[in-house]
Amino acid sequence: MLRNDQYLGKTVGELLKDLELPVIYASDFFMVLDEGIYGMNLVIRLNRDNEWDNSKDYYIRIVLREPLKGRDYSIAIRSDKRNKNMNDPVYWTPQLQEVLKDFQLVRIFTNDKLFEERRILRENTTWENIEKVKKIYDSERARWRKIIQAEKQGMKK
Repeated sequence: MLRNDQYLGKTVGELLKDLELPVIYASDFFMVLDEGIYGMNLVIRLNRDNEWDNSKDYYIRIVLREPLKGRDYSIAIRSDKRNKNMNDPVYWTPQLQEVLKDFQLVRIFTNDKLFEERRILRENTTWENIEKVKKIYDSERARWRKIIQAEKQGMKK
């Protein structure tokens, strides 16, 4: 989410390569009748065992430039036998990833659950939580330094 603007005009495949957590479900499909699916949530973390809860789980909402045709979507999700009735949400499948990988993104955003853990730690200002937040920030800073260094190396080539 911090690099949201960098993904505009990129493909779903490029976004998926950068995600650090696997997509578990796809849900809350934004459909236009007779055109197809223009957007969906990519659920990357469940807060309860295998139960989808839109208000509690972590997801990234993607909006596509062109619609995913309903027929292509249907074939892709039926490849997983757990997706029997096509109700929302559906298990993420390699076939769905393959179908979506070349679709361009016009917008991505998230629910705030991705950042809620840090907020809770910051609000409850005990020394223990301050140390936890510091570790999170130090870890993220180190990870971003590696990413930036790799990008600089790539630009030199």
